[in-house]
Amino acid sequence: MPMNEAKLRGYLETATSVAVILVAIVILATFVRNQFDRSPNFTPQAGLQKGEQITNLGPVLNRRSDRQTVLLLAMSTSCHFCEDSVPFYNSLNEALQRNAGSPAVLAVFPDPQERIVAYAKSKDFRFEAIGAVDFKTLKVSATPTLIWLDRSGKILDFWVGKLSKEGEQQVFKTLGLNSG
Repeated sequence: MPMNEAKLRGYLETATSVAVILVAIVILATFVRNQFDRSPNFTPQAGLQKGEQITNLGPVLNRRSDRQTVLLLAMSTSCHFCEDSVPFYNSLNEALQRNAGSPAVLAVFPDPQERIVAYAKSKDFRFEAIGAVDFKTLKVSATPTLIWLDRSGKILDFWVGKLSKEGEQQVFKTLGLNSG
C-alpha cells in the first residue's frame, strides 16, 4: 500500500503543479493582452453632442472667420493613433482646399507650440496648428477627434479615434468631398 500512496501523491503533486502553471499562464496572457491591445476602433464617449454649442472658442474660430465652418483636428504629439492618422488628415486637407466653401481645417493640440512645430516637420503634417488648447473646453476626452463646427461654435458632426477606411470615407461624404 505505501507504494501506491507514494505513486498517488506523486501524481497529485504533478497535477497540482501543472494546474498552477496553467493558471499563471492565463493570468499573464490576460495582463499582456490588456496592456498591449489598444484597438483603434475604440470610440469613447467624447462628451460631444451634435447641435451642442462649444463656448470659449473665440480665438480658434476668429482665425477662420472667412469660412462658414471649421474642422478642428484635436490631436496630441504623444498619440500614436494621431500619428497614424496624419496621411488621412493631409489628404482631407488637400481635398478641402480644392473645394470652395469647404470648412477651414485647424489642428489643435494641448502641447506647447514649439513641440507642435517639431512634430509637424517630422510627420509631414501639412496644415495650420495651434498649441496649448484646453481640451476640456472642447469636451475632447480622446485623440484624435475631428469636430466640424459652424462659425458660432455649434457642433455639426464629430468623429473620435483613428478612423477605419469606411470612417474616413464617411468624413469625406459628410463634408461633401470626393476622396483621393
